[in-house]
Amino acid sequence: MSEASVLSYINDYFRPKAGADPSALIEDILPTQNEGLAEGYVFQDFTISQLEQQSDLVVGWRVQGGISEANRRHLLTRETYCGPIFRSTLRKASVPSQSLSLKDMQGLDLELQVAFEVESEIPLLTSLADIYKHLGSMYPAVEVMASRLPFRAASVPTHVADLAGCGAVYLGDPIPKAQWEPSKDTFAEWAAVLFRGQDPCVVGRCSNVVGTPMTAIKYLARHLPTRKRSLRPGDIVLTGSWGATQALPGNYWGHFGPFGKVSITIVE
Repeated sequence: MSEASVLSYINDYFRPKAGADPSALIEDILPTQNEGLAEGYVFQDFTISQLEQQSDLVVGWRVQGGISEANRRHLLTRETYCGPIFRSTLRKASVPSQSLSLKDMQGLDLELQVAFEVESEIPLLTSLADIYKHLGSMYPAVEVMASRLPFRAASVPTHVADLAGCGAVYLGDPIPKAQWEPSKDTFAEWAAVLFRGQDPCVVGRCSNVVGTPMTAIKYLARHLPTRKRSLRPGDIVLTGSWGATQALPGNYWGHFGPFGKVSITIVE
């Protein structure tokens, strides 16, 4: 890996210029299975620093891998890993959002999830039972899993270097802590349905996440300091896939029962 390879990834694949040919093949610049997960994070961190210099700041994190049965099946791994949410990839219900085009990325999947906003710093030794004390609002969410690769990543290091599939994150209206906290001990019973138009296309269950959503947040609180980062007040954390479906053109609605809904439009 080199600085040139990261810049090539950003300029040729993450933010390609219309009509321009890539200066390097992406399969030649991303880390591979043999290089290990640590190398994937080195690539990811340098990409983050370059994008933040371009004023595209990290506003949260997404946890994947072993935390989700769906991700275990996809990449055949029990490792938990994470990727950033950038300001440019976060869409909130309070701000009218443009549709997402299938031409912009490869291999789009839509995942039902819930996200939480960090309210206060989480001490390193916080127990799983106390994580919720440091959180504020919860959001119903649909994550767009995508890739800049011309193929699906065959290894976790490659996937992590490709910003762990950072496509876009669509959030519904915030659910105040006073509304979701009384139900925190019944996470496994939570469910949601993703509709395409009037047709249900996937039923998501919080029980598909290994542990609870708090497990993902505890992982980040422990993991990020090893990369000289941390969860900051205001950060948004996506906590693992409840269920996923392939993205096709159409209007989608994720219904989370008493916790609201979130919408997303996919175009050709």
